[in-house]
Amino acid sequence: MKNILKRAGLLAGAMAMSAGIVGAMTSPASAATPAGICGAGYSVIDSHAVGAYATVYLLYKSGGDNCVVTLLKNPDGKKHQLGAYLRYKGGPMVKDVNNYTTYAGPVRVHAPSKCVEWSGLSGIDDGTYVSPWEHCG
Repeated sequence: MKNILKRAGLLAGAMAMSAGIVGAMTSPASAATPAGICGAGYSVIDSHAVGAYATVYLLYKSGGDNCVVTLLKNPDGKKHQLGAYLRYKGGPMVKDVNNYTTYAGPVRVHAPSKCVEWSGLSGIDDGTYVSPWEHCG
């Protein structure tokens, strides 16, 4: 009986250790990347600080697909107002503005051979960035 309890204790310890390892291997929200958020095939082509606490990223995928994400630099687990905005010249604004713990977006527009305006918002310090019309691919 003593050996069974000892084995059960070892098994429980091993299971707890493996659960910790599995938990460490999963990617937390704070490890989010712009390309991971926008999806397969997207690459960062531009970025800009949004106040002191966030960065807005413009990503592009071949064929004219654009994506914007505003990502906190050091997520603290609390919700903060964040915004990601994107439009092509002559098109409607696509936006995602809400209270988030890590990032706003992705917002996407298909705009082959058109200039885009992309923007980010961080409510932590009222940081904003609005690009000029650019990346006219």
